[in-house]
Amino acid sequence: MYKIKLNTKNGFSVVEALISCAIFGIGFVAFLALSSYGIDLTQKHLERTKSSLLTNMILEDLIIDQENVPNYNNFTINNNNLSEVSGISNKNKVKWANIINTKRALPINTDIRKVTVSTYEDETGNKKNRVIIKIESLNKKVTVLTGKVFNYVE
Repeated sequence: MYKIKLNTKNGFSVVEALISCAIFGIGFVAFLALSSYGIDLTQKHLERTKSSLLTNMILEDLIIDQENVPNYNNFTINNNNLSEVSGISNKNKVKWANIINTKRALPINTDIRKVTVSTYEDETGNKKNRVIIKIESLNKKVTVLTGKVFNYVE
C-alpha cells in the first residue's frame, strides 16, 4: 500500500503573523498609556509632598513669630512683592519666596501660593488668628490647604 503524503507546512501563515502583531500592538499601546499615567501620578505626588513640607515650614515660622501673624495677611509667596526687608515677618517672606523659587518650579499663571490671616472671637470671647495657607500648582491638579489657629497677641 502506498501512503499519501499530505502537504504539511512548518511555520506561520500570514494571517497568524498579522494577528500576533495586532495583539502585540494593543499590548504595547496599553503599556505606554499606563506608564504615562504613572509618570503623571508620580509628579502630582511629588508636588503635593513639596507643598505640604512648605506649608509646614511656614506654620513653624509663624509659631515662632506669633505677634506678627496679622502682618502675613494676603501674602502671595513670590518675588514680586518683596520690596522692603526689615523685621522678622519680611525676612520670613523673603525666605519662603526664595525656597519656593529655588526648590520648585516657577508658578504658572493659575498657581496660587497664598497666606491668609483672619481675626475672630471664639465662643469664650478670646481673640484668635486663623491662618490658612493655600498652595495650588500644576494647573490646579494639586491643592494643599493647611490651617492653624493662633492666640491673638497684642
